[in-house]
Formats: sequence, C-alpha cells, structure tokens
Amino acid sequence: NRDRTGFPIAPDDLIARAKEVIVKNQNLQDPAVFDDSIYADNFRFVAPFVGGATSTTGEKIGFTKAEFLASLRSFDLLKAFPNLNNRYHAFRVDVFEPNRVWFQTRAKATHTGELMGAAATGKALELPPEALSMTFNE
Repeated sequence: NRDRTGFPIAPDDLIARAKEVIVKNQNLQDPAVFDDSIYADNFRFVAPFVGGATSTTGEKIGFTKAEFLASLRSFDLLKAFPNLNNRYHAFRVDVFEPNRVWFQTRAKATHTGELMGAAATGKALELPPEALSMTFNE
C-alpha cells in the first residue's frame, strides 16, 4: 500500500497504469489517434545499446520523448509481424524504486510483411525472455 512504499500511487494502480501504456502504444504509428501525453515531458527511453553509455557525469542519456516517438514511427513492426504477441507477464512494483514497474515479455511473431525495405521471410520467431520497466511520476 501507499504507506508501505512511500509513493503516492498504490502498487496495483501503478501496474494498471503500466498495462494502460502498453495498450495505448498499439496506436503509436498513427499520430492522429495516439495520445503522446501518456509520456511525461521529461520522458527518457534508455536501453542497452540505445541512447549511449551510462552517464558518469550526470548528463541525460537515452532518447527524449520526441526522439523515441520518431524512432518508433520510422518503421512499423505490426505491418511486418501482424500476429505479434508480446506475451507480457510477471508485472510487479520494484521494492527499491516504488515508482518503477517491472514486467517481462516473451514475444512470438511471424514475419509476413515488409520491414524497412526487406521482404517478408515467413519465419516464425519466439524471442527469449526480456525484462522491461517503466517509471512513473506522481
């Protein structure tokens, strides 16, 4: 509960918000439909090999909100993999960072559409487990 975590959003509500962001991201390719206010103005996307090495001097790393959205809109995974099933699971609030929700994915998909100029291969994919997280402002 809120008293236990010290964060103003209860853990179950925080997990629900993370799931809401995942669902809303399905409209990302259509700026007329997608509401980018689900991301804070100070949003940063940071992942291995994306956005640079971990900062040792305090500078911000990763993609800004605008850079992140532009990057994801530069290709359309759902056209290339229309049956993409991320199989999200194991949602939980971090015990050390009560504003962070961790979850896992183990995606399955078949490459049946063009991707960045490459023709469909028809290959079925089952990716290894990935751990992902989202942090939330108050």
